[in-house]
Amino acid sequence: MYDVLDEAARRVPDWTWGPNALRMFSAVVDHLGGVKTGGTTLAAAVRQTQADAVAELRERGLT
Repeated sequence: MYDVLDEAARRVPDWTWGPNALRMFSAVVDHLGGVKTGGTTLAAAVRQTQADAVAELRERGLT
């Protein structure tokens, strides 16, 4: 597994997490949990996660 991570680090050496990364991780968990229980679809969960990310960035004054 570490060889895969090493290769990824070589390909994307200047990666920086966005200003709302922690909120995004939370949104992913919140929305994908509904897929497992049958409360939503994967496509809907991804769309809602994206909507949450955009809203969070706009709240921070980013466009």
